[in-house]
Amino acid sequence: MSMLIKIVQQYQNGVTQRKTAKTFKLLSSTVHNIIKRFRESGTIAVRKGQGRKTLLDARDLRALKRHCTSNRNATVKEITEWAQEYFQKALSVNTIHRAIRCCQEAISKQAPQAQTLALGQGSFKMECGKMEDCSV
Repeated sequence: MSMLIKIVQQYQNGVTQRKTAKTFKLLSSTVHNIIKRFRESGTIAVRKGQGRKTLLDARDLRALKRHCTSNRNATVKEITEWAQEYFQKALSVNTIHRAIRCCQEAISKQAPQAQTLALGQGSFKMECGKMEDCSV
């Protein structure tokens, strides 16, 4: 049985939040938030829309992949500068680096033939084939 279910059961049985927190070795604020979510929605499921929002959608990632493929000797910084201008978004080097890795992983799951992309600080293996959605 899930710990969340046990916490809600203790709440329904009248056990205090502080005692429940000690029982499960959690912070009382964590127990409070779980119980609050249960009271508000009637469920312990995580609400939709939580978590980090993606900066680049699937269309942006396809454009980034095309640019990286056609500019194999570009550094990550150069690709970032191009992406900021092309997408009209404030993007960091780390965001672009993460996007390239994400695309590389999505591609490597699909095709057996591999190509190597040299990107300044290191090289990334990109495989032929269509790219699936990957969030950044």
